[in-house]
Amino acid sequence: MFFGAQISLYLKTGDSAGVTMHTLEAIDHYRDRLLIEVDCVSTLFGMQP
Repeated sequence: MFFGAQISLYLKTGDSAGVTMHTLEAIDHYRDRLLIEVDCVSTLFGMQP
C-alpha cells in the first residue's frame, strides 16, 4: 500500500517523450522518497511505504 496520486499525460507535442523525461528529471532529487511508474499514457507518483 502507498499514498500517492496518478496523473495521465495527454501531450500535444511531437516531443512527448522528451517532455516526460524532462518532468522526471525535474523531480529527480525526490526519487529516493517516491515510487514512480510510467507507462504509455500515465505516470504514477507515490510515497514509498
